[in-house]
Amino acid sequence: MYISRTVDARPARIALALIRCPIKSRRYPASQERLVTPQEAEQLARQRVQAARTASWATRSAS
Repeated sequence: MYISRTVDARPARIALALIRCPIKSRRYPASQERLVTPQEAEQLARQRVQAARTASWATRSAS
């Protein structure tokens, strides 16, 4: 008796695909993350303000 290797049911095809090529783990890399210190937050805020001023100046000078 011959059993065809083609699978017609969609759930079965999905299951076989996941068995053949499993999806990588999508866990959050919490071990590589850390909290921002108040000093770093202040520095980032200053950088954002400076970038906004530069963008504003560039649009004014282009007009």
